[in-house]
Formats: sequence, C-alpha cells, structure tokens
Amino acid sequence: MRVRLNILLSLGLFLMTQSCGDVKSSPHVSEIVLSHDIIDNARILGFDKAADLKDYIYIKDAYIYEDTILVMLNVPKASSFIDIVNLRTGDLLWQGVKKGRGPSEVLSAQGWFNNGELRISDIVNEKFYIVQVDSVLKYRDEFKMPEPLSLAVDGSSTTLLCPYGKDSLVCLNNNVLVDKRFEIDNAGPRLVAGRNGDNIRVASSRDKYDVFNVSQGSILCSKEHNSIVFCSSTLNRLEWMRYDTLEPFLVYDGPGKEQNEYHISKDGSVSFDKTFLVAYNSVCSTSDLVFFSYTGQFYQSEVHLAKSPTFILVFNWEGEFLDSYKVDCFMKKLSISQDGKYLYGSGYDNDGNRAIWKVAIPEE
Repeated sequence: MRVRLNILLSLGLFLMTQSCGDVKSSPHVSEIVLSHDIIDNARILGFDKAADLKDYIYIKDAYIYEDTILVMLNVPKASSFIDIVNLRTGDLLWQGVKKGRGPSEVLSAQGWFNNGELRISDIVNEKFYIVQVDSVLKYRDEFKMPEPLSLAVDGSSTTLLCPYGKDSLVCLNNNVLVDKRFEIDNAGPRLVAGRNGDNIRVASSRDKYDVFNVSQGSILCSKEHNSIVFCSSTLNRLEWMRYDTLEPFLVYDGPGKEQNEYHISKDGSVSFDKTFLVAYNSVCSTSDLVFFSYTGQFYQSEVHLAKSPTFILVFNWEGEFLDSYKVDCFMKKLSISQDGKYLYGSGYDNDGNRAIWKVAIPEE
C-alpha cells in the first residue's frame, strides 16, 4: 500500500466559509482539505461477485464475516430482522429479532457491522443492541439477545452507540450541524459519553434548529490507538477524536465540494431540500487501518446509485491518509476478510439485483 500524502492540500487550519462542519473549532484541531486528486488519481481495482443476493427479497443490508458467513439485516416485512447464512452451503445458521414492542423485539432496524460486531439501532423503540456474531454462531438456537441499551442527547435518542470504558457508552451526537448559508449554528461535541439510560444535556446543542435527520454518520472506536473516527453519510467530512477525552484532533473536508441544500420549517426542523449528498456511506477497520467507502454524488434514484463507482479511502488510526482506490461498482456496508486482504461491500449487479462484491487490497 503506497503513501501519497502529496495530494493533500492546505495542511494546517482551514475554515470553510460556506458549510463547515460540525465540531467546535479548537486550536488543537488540525483541519485539512482533501484534494479532489485522490478521486481523479485513485487506483482502479477489479472486483468479483462474492455472493448473489437476488433470492433474498427482504434484504436491506448485508455483510460478510470471516469470508463464509453472510449477515443480513432485513426490512420490516420479513419474518425476522436478522438472518445469518453459510455462503458455501446456503444453510440458514440463525434467524432472529422479531418485529414488535416486546422484549428483544424491534420496529425498525438500522445496522453497522465491523469485525464480528453487529450494532442495531431501533429508533422507534429507542433501543440499541450490540450483537457478537461469534456468540450467535456458538449458541445458535439457545442464543439470547443482549439487554437493550439507550442513550439520549438533549431528549433525542441517539442512532449509534459504542461500548466505552468499563460500564459506559459513547454515542453520536446527531444534533450537530453548522452551515452559515442557512444560519444554522448547532455547534457542539460530535461524541457524548454516558451510562445506559442517561439523557445528557449538551450546552448550545439544538437551541434553535432540529438537525437530527440531516446529521447522520458512522463511528468506529479503537481504545488501543486512543482514537475514534467519524464519517458523515451526507457531508464531505471525516473527523478523528481521542478515545480517552472524546476531543477532536483532526478534521478532513473533501474530497468533493458538493453541499446540501436544506429546508427549514417554522418549528426549526431541518430537512434536505429535494435531494441529498451520498458521501461516506460506510467504514470498516483492521487493527492498523481504516477504510471508508465514498460516493460523492447527489442521490437521484437507487438505479442511478447502483451504477455509480465507489472510492475507497485508506487511513491509519492516527488519521494519516495512505491511499485511494476506485471500484467501478457501488459498494456500501463494507466489511473486511479474515486475513485483511479483501474488502467486501453490498451493491447491485448489471441486472439490478443485490450482490456482495469482493475487492483485493493492494499489498504494495
């Protein structure tokens, strides 16, 4: 894997004049503009179909675990929200999480997966589950869903939690957005820590605008590297925070310059105006590297998105940019092979059917 830091521009402090991020600015935060060169000059990689998903009509998201296990998150119409299948034999290994309001039931399911850990958010029931796939495979029919978790910021249940320390949780603060074009100034901390069931008040957050629906993204934590990464799903924005303090130390803007247009209702609710930017739609990691899948296009339709290329940006846990790749297929929901040599991502084939693509990571 080659290092191409020469394509970073504007090292040092950088403040966007139109739409900036989100975190409170600090003299200790390095803000860097990612040049569009990392897109224009990205190395083109080949890809193969790792799994054909056309027979799974209720599938919403899919991941590959340890190269042979297919973990699927389904839409509410399915009999269960999670199916785990052996790719080689097609056998159903486990099926669970029913629709409902009862114990271990959910009404909606948004998922994140990394290194065998499936995180499920049920924003309707305001519940969050962290499921270890190894435990599911070990106990199968005897597996019991873990107790639900919850953490609220200014009264709004968060969409994404991670274990933090011995008995705490860290969550994404979905009330953060700054855009001077629309006079939106919801500055605040990107991450908030607390105990299960807490409702945390964050000063200045959501004082005027409700930006919950336009400030989504993903986070990954590494206590070993004292680092937490955030990628915005609808902004050209990456952020690195220290694990021990949750303080930001590095922000990337780019590589695209596209900006969302917003509609602000009379009650202060902010929504996207007509369409939205599909930016960083997935992240996964190894012990040393972090991989982001990036699209950089405004959403038109699923058909259009299915034909869009994917750019994979590679960093280490300290936020050092290492390389960029282009794959001529749409890939989201990244996962990595057991040996760290391949990336998997869900997308569509030429017939419009759902599929899992496999990409070899260059070694040099």
